[in-house]
Amino acid sequence: MKRLFTALLFGAAFAASLSAQTVVAQWRFGENDLDAVSGEKVGTTTEDAVGSNYLSRTSSASYTSATPGAGSTLAVEADSSVMFNGSALTSLSSSSSFFMELWFKPTSLTGTQTLVYNGDGSFRGVGLYLNGSTLRVLAGGQFDNPTSGTATLNAWNYAALVWDNQSASVYLNSLAAPVFSATRSFNAATGGDSIFFGTFSGSFDEARVATFSTGTFSTSMLNYQSVSAIPEPSTSAILAGLGALGLVAWRRRAARA
Repeated sequence: MKRLFTALLFGAAFAASLSAQTVVAQWRFGENDLDAVSGEKVGTTTEDAVGSNYLSRTSSASYTSATPGAGSTLAVEADSSVMFNGSALTSLSSSSSFFMELWFKPTSLTGTQTLVYNGDGSFRGVGLYLNGSTLRVLAGGQFDNPTSGTATLNAWNYAALVWDNQSASVYLNSLAAPVFSATRSFNAATGGDSIFFGTFSGSFDEARVATFSTGTFSTSMLNYQSVSAIPEPSTSAILAGLGALGLVAWRRRAARA
């Protein structure tokens, strides 16, 4: 039994090493903002929780305590006139490996709405947006592909774009399998470009950008479970398995006694 638990611990440590990522920007849309209170107006900037890439806004928005889950206490409500923008992350290139993730709650699913984009919005950069209820990928004007997933109106949705050295994958509301996978490329953003959220009708929360070593991506890097506090079926199965092993060990010891 000791050997079994040693093997399990080694496997967990190995998985953790593969899941190492570097968070280059994180916007919690509330928790790190000065004097943020539910129901009050958002200040002039939204703070970067891990650096200094704060976001400025173009119009009025408010904080709300209606969040995606226990991992968040505040979110931001806005309408289609609001855009949050900061300095472009120029380290994100077609040959690099990174992910962009966020939670969003649409109050409208008509027209085109930007979720997150890093670049100039036309010829450079990469990001996600909605066309109606369909989640789509846009990379520097070079391609515009619909995913197989659709967003739910008036409900919190989770989206992540994973870019692993020209291999693009998109997750929507689950980490079980991507709703889009393809080999793609894009022109990288330059210093004069921006990373921006909006124009979008609804709420934003827990946006994050991180890099990782090519070929080491694991869905455990994403914040889906930590924010929603709802484990994936695969995670539940692992926890149940460990619990069963613990019960077997306890019974064996009790029998010996």
